[in-house]
Amino acid sequence: MHENEIPANLSNLRNIDKKAFEGFNKANKPDVKDFTFVFPEKLIFKSFDSVTTQLSHFLRKIGHPFTIHVDIEEYYKAIFSEEYPGKVIFDLSKTSYIGELEILMIHILGQFCQKITRKQVIVRFNQDKIGFLARWNFFEDFWEWGQIENSKIFEETFFYSTTDSDVLLPITKIADYPDVGTTINRLTVTKIKNMLIRAYGMDKKLIDAFTTEVISEICQNIPQHSKSTGYILVHARGLKPDEDEKIPNLEIAISDWGIGIKQSLYNRFPDIYRRKKHFEIIEEVLEGKFPTLTDENHGGILRARQFVDGFGGIIFIRSICGKAGNKHFTPDYDKNWRFFPGTHVNILIPALAVKNRNRRAP
Repeated sequence: MHENEIPANLSNLRNIDKKAFEGFNKANKPDVKDFTFVFPEKLIFKSFDSVTTQLSHFLRKIGHPFTIHVDIEEYYKAIFSEEYPGKVIFDLSKTSYIGELEILMIHILGQFCQKITRKQVIVRFNQDKIGFLARWNFFEDFWEWGQIENSKIFEETFFYSTTDSDVLLPITKIADYPDVGTTINRLTVTKIKNMLIRAYGMDKKLIDAFTTEVISEICQNIPQHSKSTGYILVHARGLKPDEDEKIPNLEIAISDWGIGIKQSLYNRFPDIYRRKKHFEIIEEVLEGKFPTLTDENHGGILRARQFVDGFGGIIFIRSICGKAGNKHFTPDYDKNWRFFPGTHVNILIPALAVKNRNRRAP
């Protein structure tokens, strides 16, 4: 192999930056040592960047560094075409808090690493977090990609019932279009509708808009565009009398580990999207400023954003290595992040804003 030559197993990548492979022939076999992801104490939006940094190190370690203009489908094929003998470990033993979207992103990263190593990810939990995650139905699909390092603490964990909790919709898999319909049906059963009416002041018209313009529109993107499996969860926090109306009490998180928004649009319109940055494309999608083929619906995410904007809420999207949000979302760092597989949508709506708008309505 000549210096700077792309290895044979990666030669089919389009638009790849050859400099990423300088020195590859010095160590052209993956490092088979185990790799441990150490998760922060508070796993939320801002701190998750430490996980993506570790993922970047892991991808370099196995000989597949990510480059910004790489074809994601071909990149995935290259990564998943070989079996890497080292084990992956997730260390969540010091993690005391996990946000809703980050719960799903642990799932996504676990599935991604399991496909790379073709063996289960070993996960270190503290006992409190096992009980917390069980409320979200986390362990239903967990065993497909992970195993708990100390199985005894799982057996000894007290599992809380979700019957009367604020978990409006626990982690629900979206693999095909019928799953979207099932999700909507679960969100519109009488018990949940009554809760949305009583606690959030939603009327039937608003509930229909919430499920069709937000939940359904975004979930349909998973089977239609992502080429992967995804998940959704919905959390409805109880509202305290002294809380400000801008506090986001209703939270929706939707994630998949697919090809991302840019790749999906690039596949259909390569001349338009070849060199655009991921965050620029996400911003265009939020504004509905992108072309469609004649048989496609247009602007599902735009309609979801407009619904959220109407209540002063937040919608945030991260996809592959870009992120963007609506006018209420103001992060303090760059719009280009390190690579993380898939697309992840977080929506937060303040309940009192819904109630107050209904009071002002004629």
